[in-house]
Amino acid sequence: MDCKIIFRLFFIIVLFTSTQLNAIEFKGKFLQGHYIVGITDPAAKIIVGKKEVRVSKDGYFVFGIDRDRKFDISITKIINGKKEIISKKVLKRKYNIQRIDGLDEKKVTPPESVYKRIKEENNRIGKARAINSDLSFF
Repeated sequence: MDCKIIFRLFFIIVLFTSTQLNAIEFKGKFLQGHYIVGITDPAAKIIVGKKEVRVSKDGYFVFGIDRDRKFDISITKIINGKKEIISKKVLKRKYNIQRIDGLDEKKVTPPESVYKRIKEENNRIGKARAINSDLSFF
């Protein structure tokens, strides 16, 4: 009888521990324009929508929510061949929009030389954002 109690207790501990290890924890608001920091098993593969996000060696991952997102977010976790899909409702955000009227046309529509510079700078930003490293700061 003592052996049965010990076995049951062991089983409950193992079940609780494995459930906690496979859980995903989110920090942040699922709100347009916000970002989410998640933590999970470091061996997990995390896909947000259709894009895989890097999971750090400590199990952290991060992703942003588009400022105009109209649909819920689907987060897929794959570990040891098991797939878990989590759907999170994205709340609409009310933005304080300011308008400036009466500006000079050259300030609203810059010359071609400025457009060229803007395009080059946006390309540099895109290359910097595409860097995929093992650094754990986001």
